[in-house]
This record gives sequence, C-alpha cells and structure tokens, in this order.
Amino acid sequence: MVESAFQPFSGEADERFEESRPQAGFFPSADWHLLKRDETYAAYAKDLDFMWRWIIVREERIVQEGCSISLESSIRAVTHVLNYFGMTEQRAPGEDRTGGVQH
Repeated sequence: MVESAFQPFSGEADERFEESRPQAGFFPSADWHLLKRDETYAAYAKDLDFMWRWIIVREERIVQEGCSISLESSIRAVTHVLNYFGMTEQRAPGEDRTGGVQH
C-alpha cells in the first residue's frame, strides 16, 4: 500500500487563513483598502502577505469574495464582477436569462 503525504480534511478552519464572516454586517478596518465604490457596491482588498483577499459589499453585506495574487489582479477581478452585477441588474424581470447561450 502506498502512503499519501496528504491527510484527510478535518473540517476545522485554520484561523490564520479563515476569517469569520460578520453577523451584523461588514465594516472595514484600517487594513482593508477600498478598491471601488459606487451607489450600490463597495469593494475592498486586504493584503495577507501571500495573496490579496477581496470582497464586494452591498448594504454592509458581503455579496462576493475571492482572492488574487496581487493588488492589480484584485482590482481586475473586482471590476469584472461589478460589471457582471451591473449587467444583471439592468435586465428587466421578464428578460431571457440564458446569458446569450442558445438552447
């Protein structure tokens, strides 16, 4: 039998990498950098030394989060997601929601 170097996932989050999600809402501390803000959304990023964690907030609630290797790639990712959010919010309720995919 071959032994694996990988151990089964225990389910316990490593506190260094995992932050608990705020229950009442997101209020950025000084280590969060504002990337973008408009009338609906605000995007922030935090340097974790090995990556940048970014979040998008609407009405003090986190609606999207991710990570990127650099601040510049965080800005690109946030811009992409915000553009998508803007496109989906502009659609009328009865519009086709296939995203351009033909069935």
